[in-house]
Amino acid sequence: MKNTKKALLTFFIIIMLFSNIKGSTCSIDFNRDVVVSESNKNGKSLRPYKIIWYHAYPPQKDMQLVLKKVNEYLTKKINATLEMRLIPEADYDSKLKSAISSGEKFDICFTSVWMNSYTSNALRGAFIELDPLLEKYGKGTLDVLPKELLNGARVKDKLYTLPANKDLAHQWGISLNKKYVDKYGFDVSCIKKIEDIEPMLKVIKEKEKGVVPYLIYPYSCHAFSMPMERIEEQVPSGLYLDNRTRYKIVSAMEIPEFKKYLSLMHKWYKAGYILKDAASLKNISNFENTGNWFSGSASYNPLVQSRLKEKLGYDVAIIPINSPFITKKDTVFFMHAVSSTSQDPERAVMFLELLNTDKYLFNLIAYGIEEIHYQKTGEYTLKLLDNSYHIEPFSFGNMKLSYQLSSYSKSISKEIENFNASPIISPLLEFNFDPEPVKNEIEKITEVTEEFEGPLFVGAVDPEIYLPKIIQKYKSAGLDKVMAQQQKQLDAWLNSWQDKKRIKK
Repeated sequence: MKNTKKALLTFFIIIMLFSNIKGSTCSIDFNRDVVVSESNKNGKSLRPYKIIWYHAYPPQKDMQLVLKKVNEYLTKKINATLEMRLIPEADYDSKLKSAISSGEKFDICFTSVWMNSYTSNALRGAFIELDPLLEKYGKGTLDVLPKELLNGARVKDKLYTLPANKDLAHQWGISLNKKYVDKYGFDVSCIKKIEDIEPMLKVIKEKEKGVVPYLIYPYSCHAFSMPMERIEEQVPSGLYLDNRTRYKIVSAMEIPEFKKYLSLMHKWYKAGYILKDAASLKNISNFENTGNWFSGSASYNPLVQSRLKEKLGYDVAIIPINSPFITKKDTVFFMHAVSSTSQDPERAVMFLELLNTDKYLFNLIAYGIEEIHYQKTGEYTLKLLDNSYHIEPFSFGNMKLSYQLSSYSKSISKEIENFNASPIISPLLEFNFDPEPVKNEIEKITEVTEEFEGPLFVGAVDPEIYLPKIIQKYKSAGLDKVMAQQQKQLDAWLNSWQDKKRIKK
């Protein structure tokens, strides 16, 4: 009886969330008018202020040139200037940990479920609660951000971060360098699962010296190994996306799909299809920039191939595998918070409001200066001119303000609408876990994850020998206790959700 009730509950949650998501996030609105809050209209009455913004992105050559234009505009809007500190992803987490622990004064920072943890920082007081500030200075932001994004980012029912309003649904796929697909006439229509590319990897290994057959690194490898969502990124526990266990949390290290994936990766590693030092790689941009790779894992949606072509300068094919889905991680992957050390948090929120409502400012920060960094090819389309400035528009603010790349198909809005029509919706989408009761165990588990998961994911070790050892290390670090606490909170959330529905009736 209990399982039947939970199954019905799952169904109604999915219906509720899907109907809301479909109505608010399916299409890209390239014609939205600029929204300016009342507070922004009074910019001249505000004292001058410099906003310091940390973002996890590689430094850009023309950053200062673009900031000059940005600051001319911001001075008129909110009497502020912007200092943008771009930090490469590989260094960002340690840099922000240092900045926060030292009490460094800054205003806004990128935060996420996987980097500069938004939950931990919110609970320790590093970020300011945004609800009262948004009510006063961010009405436009509250109007445009779907409630699924805002609710998914809450910690103990309070909002400490603003998620980027980006495309949510995606599905895992195989990325292929078209140069080698065309050269060897590979039939990509036969690719239905990851194992199907193995004959192609063999050809590349034998005939293309210096080209990596399967280019992966630890963080990129979760795609095919776990058809599930973790509750905490560094803790190997969670739920299957299809919720087949009816809200019973399972160990990600012990599911059969993971063991199968590890065996395949170890086989490919021994065959030389994967880099010998893959476990120690922080990113793969050097290989992508030179084109010395054949295949890898990728997150697919209808925009991805065009973005990659613009970014890399050559064609990449992505073959979708499995079904589109929306996870909680999709809602909390790219976010920004206001630091508790900000000297003017009101002004910081005014700036965030502009990033979510002001088309000119958003595209200036994303693409740079027209005729220098990009050229308009239509009212809302552009072509990038060089690589001296570009910040991905899905990484901040409201992507629905973004110009389209001219390489997108003319039917891209319809393609996105169709793609988003029937995703699998994670059962964890609006569940917020409070790690405080088991924070010491999570800290120990994180150490295990950072030390041991990399070699396992890239196939560098034999899973028959290594996997039982890492499972035991997790248990010794307190995984069972953490999973019990996660299950306790998840059950309480389910009961609370059901009670709310009864009250409404």
